[in-house]
Amino acid sequence: MPDIRADRVQLETVLQNLVYNSIDAIAGAQSAHREIIIDASVLAADEICICVSDTGPGIPSKMQPQVFEPFTTGKIDGTGLGLAISRSLVEANRGKIWLDKSFAAGARFCFSVPVSKPTGNHD
Repeated sequence: MPDIRADRVQLETVLQNLVYNSIDAIAGAQSAHREIIIDASVLAADEICICVSDTGPGIPSKMQPQVFEPFTTGKIDGTGLGLAISRSLVEANRGKIWLDKSFAAGARFCFSVPVSKPTGNHD
């Protein structure tokens, strides 16, 4: 994987939020198959992509358009701020975050950030 230039603490916060959401989702899943997958890939020559997928119940289709808006939650005890904050943090690092709507086996959230540009020094 190429290096990225980003605020490590901010991206750690995003990843923690996505993983905690997945943990909550699979805890309430009806299926005995409970899985969280975290993967990273090169999205384009100048971006990497990190995704967190789970086998929970997924995001209801009526909630999907506003899932990153503040105070939008499907949790009984949720504040609805986690994904909104995550979006702000990813965008502060010149990235994008999205819900992969093509993922049918639960929920899959992905974010991308740009890779570091070479400095030009080849010492």
